[in-house]
Amino acid sequence: MSAAEDNDKTASPRTPTELAREQKILEENIESLENLLNAISTYIPTAEEVDDWRKDVQNLTKTILNHKDLLKLIYREVQEAVLKDATFRGGEVEDLSGENETNPAKYQEYLELER
Repeated sequence: MSAAEDNDKTASPRTPTELAREQKILEENIESLENLLNAISTYIPTAEEVDDWRKDVQNLTKTILNHKDLLKLIYREVQEAVLKDATFRGGEVEDLSGENETNPAKYQEYLELER
C-alpha cells in the first residue's frame, strides 16, 4: 500500500464545496499557464533588447578571456583536489571532463599533460 493510499484512507473526505473550490483553482492555474505560454511564444524582442543582450554576451566573453589563466588554475586545483580525495579514500577518480579513471597514478600523468 502506498503512502498516498494511506493518506486517502486517513484523510477526512472533502465536501463537494471543497472539491468545487479546488477544481476552480486548478482551472484558473491552467488558464494562467496557458496565458503565460502564449505570451512567451508570441514575444518578439525589440532591436534594443537584442543589442543589450549582444553587449552582455560580449562583456561576459571578454571577462572570461581576461581571466582564462585564473580559470585554468582553478580548474587544475579542483582536479588535483579530486585526485587527492580519491587517492585518500582509495576510490575511483573522476576528472572534471567526465572521464572516469580508476588508476590514480595514470590520472596524475593526465594532470601533468594538462599543464
